[in-house]
Amino acid sequence: MLGTFIIQLIIYVFFYDKTYYHIDTVKEPMIRFLFFQSMLIGLYFRVNHERYLNKKNLSNWIFLISSLVIYFITKLAFSRNEDISHFQIINQTILFITLYFVFKCFASIDGQLVKLPKIVKSVAAFISQITLQIYAVQYVIIHKFATIVFPLNWLIITSLIVISAWLS
Repeated sequence: MLGTFIIQLIIYVFFYDKTYYHIDTVKEPMIRFLFFQSMLIGLYFRVNHERYLNKKNLSNWIFLISSLVIYFITKLAFSRNEDISHFQIINQTILFITLYFVFKCFASIDGQLVKLPKIVKSVAAFISQITLQIYAVQYVIIHKFATIVFPLNWLIITSLIVISAWLS
């Protein structure tokens, strides 16, 4: 993961157009680094899951919530102020950190997740069964509705992606 991040930084510093905010646009090549890193961190947690299962730590939840808040603040700031677009790599870094704490936090409550109501588990199972379709339909949907103001675009896009994936 570190090697991939170093390659990403080199490409970002020397070749990436930082004059406007576009690092997390699905059709941009830089998002592939985040996708790949996300897969790698998922693999890491799968291989090392016993290290994290049911090991509760309040500070992990605080870091998760903090990183989510920081992400949304920086996302809004970068998308509304081109003067700071040179630092947009921060958003992908924050997303990666957030994902790390998502995995860590949910592994820590695995025992409680098993005891969730059937409806919650069936929603999670439903989404997990259509992940390939979600991946396949997202490109078209994101592109069509990207011009709507954030976070409204996120709500619309996410809903349409799930519905389209289910129908396909």
